[in-house]
Amino acid sequence: MKYKALVMGLLAIVLLCLESTVLHYIKIYGIIPNLTLCMVVSCSLLFGSTFGRRLGLVIGLIQDVLFLDVLGFFTLLYFLLGQIAGLFKNGFDQNNLLLSLGLTALFDLLFSGICYLFFHFFQGRIDVMYFLTSTILPELIYTLIASIPVYFLVRYLGTLLDRFIEQYRHQTAEGTMPIDVRSEKTN
Repeated sequence: MKYKALVMGLLAIVLLCLESTVLHYIKIYGIIPNLTLCMVVSCSLLFGSTFGRRLGLVIGLIQDVLFLDVLGFFTLLYFLLGQIAGLFKNGFDQNNLLLSLGLTALFDLLFSGICYLFFHFFQGRIDVMYFLTSTILPELIYTLIASIPVYFLVRYLGTLLDRFIEQYRHQTAEGTMPIDVRSEKTN
């Protein structure tokens, strides 16, 4: 599980860097996809709520440090989204992409709605329909399109890491030393 957390954490940081730098060059109507939300939802659905909330906590904390003046907003939001999305793991078939897209859409709407409340509505900008049609719905569509490769990448890396860890456990259970340990003892 440590290796999976390390690899998924590095992937989340790469996606966060892509989201905050490169994707600004391919904006559509000034909107970029929320890749970190896709990552948290995908990891929560595939690996459970514990993994999802920990990943959400880390991603949210990094976003708070980088983009906000106050710590805690994105940290709490991603933490809760990771926890809630992880509750759907038991009834989730990993090959069902439509369920993953549906939950990603639901959590993106929830995320965008909460951000609208705190960053616009409470500051007096109460034109809900304008914000819905100009920001929330285009971001939802763009995020859904971007969530397909993110989901498949997370699923592929998770399966690959599970096979690697199982092979490593199988080798150590048989009494044979793994290759890296054998080379260290001979030197």
